Amino acid sequence: NYIWYDGYQFPTEGFKINTANTIGGGTTSTQYQLPLIDKGALNMIVNWGDGSVDTITSYNQVETLHTYSTSGIYIISIENEVKGWQQYPLFTKEALKLIEISKWGDFNISNAGGFFDNVNLVVTATDKPIITDVFVNTTFYDCDLFNAPVDDWDMSMAWYLASFFGLCDVFNQPVNS
Repeated sequence: NYIWYDGYQFPTEGFKINTANTIGGGTTSTQYQLPLIDKGALNMIVNWGDGSVDTITSYNQVETLHTYSTSGIYIISIENEVKGWQQYPLFTKEALKLIEISKWGDFNISNAGGFFDNVNLVVTATDKPIITDVFVNTTFYDCDLFNAPVDDWDMSMAWYLASFFGLCDVFNQPVNS
C-alpha cells in the first residue's frame, strides 16, 4: 500500500497519531512535534498524512513541528533512516499523541527513551526496527498497551536494556531469542 506525492512513494502505513490527545504544556490539538534529538546526521522525508511533505535534516529544524488544519488522526510515514527519536525527557508532553506503529520502515532505535511514556501506543508492525545503539534503556518505558512480538528483533548491538519494557502493563511476549 503506497501513495505517490511529488515524485516520492510513501507507504500508507507508519506512525498513527491523534493530535487531539493533548496534555498541558504540549502542542495544540492540531499540532505534532517529531521528538528528535541531536543523534547524528538526519535526512528524513516526512509525509505528514495531510498532503504535506517536509525534508528534515536537523533535529531542531522548524519543520519538525507540524500544524494540521483540523484536529484528528493522521498517519505519518517517513522515508530514509529515522535516527535520534527520543520521547524522554524533552517531549513527554507529546507522548499521548502517538497511538500506533503499523510500519517501522527504516526507523532506528538509536538511543534511550525513544517511546518513553507513550501510554496509548500499540505496535501492529510486522517489520522490525533497526537497533544500533548499546544504550536503549527505557525505550518502551510506561507504554501501557505495548505487547508487540519482539523475539525476532536484532538486539545484538544493545547491551544496556534497563527498563526497556518497564511498566508495560500488558507486555507478555517471548524475549529468549
